[in-house]
Amino acid sequence: MTHDKMKAIKMVDELISFYFKIGITDIQIDLQYKEGEIEISLKGHCLHPPREELEMLTEVLNAPRQEELEEYYWELVGESDHYQELTLLGSLVDYAEIDYHKNQLTIKVCRKR
Repeated sequence: MTHDKMKAIKMVDELISFYFKIGITDIQIDLQYKEGEIEISLKGHCLHPPREELEMLTEVLNAPRQEELEEYYWELVGESDHYQELTLLGSLVDYAEIDYHKNQLTIKVCRKR
């Protein structure tokens, strides 16, 4: 399996872990492995989203991608229960969108290849 596909798996794993941490267990996942990019979207029912954590997540996931670090650290994504892995996830993605509407939390991340 290619490194890009393994990175996509790690990214999905970390996003699912985040949903579980905030109590979302009914999760819909859409992964599109396109020629030029990987796009991952998760949706889940959430009555009371942790606003501070979502703000932190938005900031972390929209930080500039750090290609020089990703070859060393991408394998660590999804390996722990701590939020440091979200920072590592942020170094793998080019942009993210987080939306909470009608009790649905949607997180979408995109990685250009």
